[in-house]
Amino acid sequence: MNYDIKMAMEEFSNVREMLDGIPEELWSIFVPEHYDDITYLDRNIERFKARQAERDRVMSIQRLCELPLRPNSSLHETKTKARLEGMKKNQLRKDLRNRQDDSDTLPL
Repeated sequence: MNYDIKMAMEEFSNVREMLDGIPEELWSIFVPEHYDDITYLDRNIERFKARQAERDRVMSIQRLCELPLRPNSSLHETKTKARLEGMKKNQLRKDLRNRQDDSDTLPL
């Protein structure tokens, strides 16, 4: 390796979090050979965390709105479907209320 792994772990917190719980003797297996590669790995871990947060948000919206669970859907698409689902439910409630009001006013 062209750098000291422990010093690199101080600089790259994402890689350090990835290696938590793994004995230091095995770090050389998971950490790239060159300093540039570990920088690239750190950036990829950041992107993965952001994507994971978005997927979690999508799944929670899908669960709340009782939509089919599709974790790879985009957040925009999921929000749009949730709005449409809410609009459908509101329309059904209005129709039900109108029917009940109409049945109350009909002469017997």
